[in-house]
Amino acid sequence: MIESNNTPYDLLGGAEGLRTLVNQFYVNMAECEEAESIRQMHQADTTVVAEKLYEYLSGWLGGPSLYKYKYKTVCITRPHAQYVIGVKQREEWLYCFYKAMDDVGVPAQVREILKQPLYRIADFLRNS
Repeated sequence: MIESNNTPYDLLGGAEGLRTLVNQFYVNMAECEEAESIRQMHQADTTVVAEKLYEYLSGWLGGPSLYKYKYKTVCITRPHAQYVIGVKQREEWLYCFYKAMDDVGVPAQVREILKQPLYRIADFLRNS
């Protein structure tokens, strides 16, 4: 059972769990046919962007606000504005993220808690 005082960050295993999840997300993006268009938006080396996603999600999920401290903002629309992000790209991103949660063994209850918020943030970034 999930305790109500735990943040999603805590439920994912804190820094270590979140980093594992983000790393698996980028493995999925690199390897899954279903991620072709979002894979093309990234350089071959995803080390920098993976760190940014980790930092952003840390604060967004209730952990340390690493992205905000480093970049003095939590705005993620500006960095994504250079890319065409439509329904297809949203669905590819979500596919990789949901699959990463399955791959690393995020409990079903936690996946269910995160499903709609992740959809909303991915949908928010659509610009076409």
